Amino acid sequence: MKADDLLLARLASVLLLVICVLAPVSSRGASPVIVPPPEPDPHYTAIGFFDVRVCQWPELPLFMQVLFSTTNFAVVRNVEILNSDGKLVGHLPLDKYRLIKQKDGSEKRVFMSPFPMPPGTKGGWYTGRITTTEGKVYLAKDLVNIKALPMARNLKPAKDVENIPAPSYLSWDPVPGASMYQVLVHDVWEGEQLIFRSPHLRENRVKLPDGLMRPGGYYMWRVHARDVDGDIQLGDFNHGSLTPFVRFSVK
Repeated sequence: MKADDLLLARLASVLLLVICVLAPVSSRGASPVIVPPPEPDPHYTAIGFFDVRVCQWPELPLFMQVLFSTTNFAVVRNVEILNSDGKLVGHLPLDKYRLIKQKDGSEKRVFMSPFPMPPGTKGGWYTGRITTTEGKVYLAKDLVNIKALPMARNLKPAKDVENIPAPSYLSWDPVPGASMYQVLVHDVWEGEQLIFRSPHLRENRVKLPDGLMRPGGYYMWRVHARDVDGDIQLGDFNHGSLTPFVRFSVK
């Protein structure tokens, strides 16, 4: 073989090696695989559940609470929230979460964070854009209506009543637009520890467990109201409200 032919053969071998080495790099730079929102419920993706709530909390302006829950948390790299115009609202922090043990022993992480609602915030279909460590992107949707759900009123026992018999029931007036409630009771003497969380209630009252409240105790409680439960457009719920704490003592 002539020297020129030998040189060309070697150059061809080197070029082939370069192509083989660079091919995976090119594929990594390709457009990500995008998984569209599932049907009929666009909140429940294969990677997790996405929901946006409009919340009215005590002493706070109206705000959005964004939730993403998943058992696949180890492969979730980023969760972006886009408004109905496709503009970025923000990123859901992944360093803070509530851990839930599943019946099968697996763990679910619930990521939840508030986002401000500046004047002019628009409703419509909001998008959750969930990116995995492999670069795959899952899309979820939630229909958001911008309005406030009123707080519960006329809570009984009422604010600052003292030395009453330990109540068997807690009650409040029905909230217009609410279909479900949850009651939270804390023991003030025990460092305001949560001692009772009700299941989701259809009625505007709850029966307390026997022996929950002790003689001479000091307690505080509040009501969380929500508009819907498990709607395929509005999600887990769309609007929520939370009352200020109401404190009372028992004799």
